[in-house]
Amino acid sequence: MRRLPSRSLLSLCLFLAAPCIIVPAAAAPLLVITGDDYPPFASANQPDDGFSLPLVRAAFAASGMDITIEVMPWRRGYDMVLRGEAIATFPYVETPERRRETAFSDALYEVVQDLVARREDPPAFDGRPESLKGLTICMPFGYALPPVLERRVEQGAMTRVSPADPADCASLVARGRADIAVGDRWSLRRIIAATGLQHSLTALQPPFSRTGHHAVFSRAVADWPRLLDAFNRGLARVKATPAYAGWLRANIDAEDP
Repeated sequence: MRRLPSRSLLSLCLFLAAPCIIVPAAAAPLLVITGDDYPPFASANQPDDGFSLPLVRAAFAASGMDITIEVMPWRRGYDMVLRGEAIATFPYVETPERRRETAFSDALYEVVQDLVARREDPPAFDGRPESLKGLTICMPFGYALPPVLERRVEQGAMTRVSPADPADCASLVARGRADIAVGDRWSLRRIIAATGLQHSLTALQPPFSRTGHHAVFSRAVADWPRLLDAFNRGLARVKATPAYAGWLRANIDAEDP
């Protein structure tokens, strides 16, 4: 577990030029969880520990909530949210199961999801999930497939393999042990570069989809609706600033040439 350095509400307001509602601090800051090894969105190897962390800090600051952010393994942090030991964790993609268990914030930003296949023998893909019938898709254990692909796996129209590490999916596809891998464009590019498989793999066209990254709030905390609403209002204030557009250009858009 790693506790990230705290910043004052005022400094966070200035970070994105967000109008803040400063309220008296609670008896103790609310605990918010994030993870590691999900570059560029949450990673100790990224400036500010990833793209999403300063944005989430600024949204909480604009809502007037005092928080502490801690880094820990994703599963442990998610379970703490389920038990009400932490108010929220981020960033997460929405799935039906997570929607049943937690409450999703408005999207922090959107990411492109790509399908990656062998460059020498890519499957025919026309943008419709139906064109992936019969393929084996790789998604690491603990990671959620896009709901439309999860349904096709459940229906037997596709097969899923789930290695322990995201880099293993790139290797399995390159070796023909799986037909495709799916993930957000930025993470896939980094994984492929790290494994040296740039010349063996290619992203299918068109891009598979766009999806949001969210903060997920605990339903086990008594006043979670008020806290979630306050966060969403703070996030909306941040998004309304010119600085948010600049943040997108410098981070999300810069990763999507």
